[in-house]
Amino acid sequence: MPATHLRCIGLFLLGLAAAGSRAAPPPEAYALRNLGSAQLENERPAEAEATYRKLVSLAPRDPLGHANLGVALLRQQKFDEALASIDAALALAPKRADLVALRGEVLMWKGDRDAALTELRAAAQTAPDDLEILYRLYRHASSMRTPEAEEATTFALDRLAKLRPENLFVLLRVGQAAIESGDRTRASGAYLRVRELAWQALPAAQTAVASVIDALEAGDLEAARRPAILIQNVMLVTPMFQGGLKELTTGVQGVVLARFVDEPPPTTFGRPVPIELRAAEIEGAAAGASGLVTADLDGDDQPDLAR
Repeated sequence: MPATHLRCIGLFLLGLAAAGSRAAPPPEAYALRNLGSAQLENERPAEAEATYRKLVSLAPRDPLGHANLGVALLRQQKFDEALASIDAALALAPKRADLVALRGEVLMWKGDRDAALTELRAAAQTAPDDLEILYRLYRHASSMRTPEAEEATTFALDRLAKLRPENLFVLLRVGQAAIESGDRTRASGAYLRVRELAWQALPAAQTAVASVIDALEAGDLEAARRPAILIQNVMLVTPMFQGGLKELTTGVQGVVLARFVDEPPPTTFGRPVPIELRAAEIEGAAAGASGLVTADLDGDDQPDLAR
């Protein structure tokens, strides 16, 4: 029997054994999971690798440690090791969509584009409402020119349009795709909605939108191509476009697993932290003067009030 078949059988048996004997992770596992996530967020993947290896030894029957170790290895460009870790996670949770998508991402970074497409498409079919997986499939498939990639691109974009019909990024991609395929009705619907959403955009964008709509109303799809491209180029840096993109993807290399298999989602943010407010007189303020200002005074990206 070929070695690859023996390896697959071994992983399958490991998954069966884990499913029947999985125990709750020990308390230390939660601390290691949080530490590893923090290290990845602070771009310290080598330290996260060491942390997740400890986690794997503490909770070897849960896919989280294996998968997140794979992410830490991916961010160090250790692609073969990353694949091995993710395969170990998949042996514990076969066909789990986020793990399959993670495997596809590693294959993509490794340069195996066709295999990556297969994995990402399988993940999207398993989880057709997962925005992150759909976006990653769309981004990868739309960069390829094979019939399979074109089919995957259409599938991902159609799902994104159904799930987020008001997202500016999605609308612009739907409009461009409709123009390319000759679907004037769909293109018109997309750009009419873009015009409504982008009413406060730069004049150049509004002019380009008007040009696209005029061309579509005249039935001239060819004339609509150039201004359609211009719209996206002009709006790339706008908060509305960037906000639409952030709605679809975290934008990080490899999405870590957040919870252990049997861990319920959080229902509270914990006990409130006590705070103390101290008033201070502002030097140089006119006697009896009063006012209110809103600003980010402490650098936490949240508005603060000062009187």
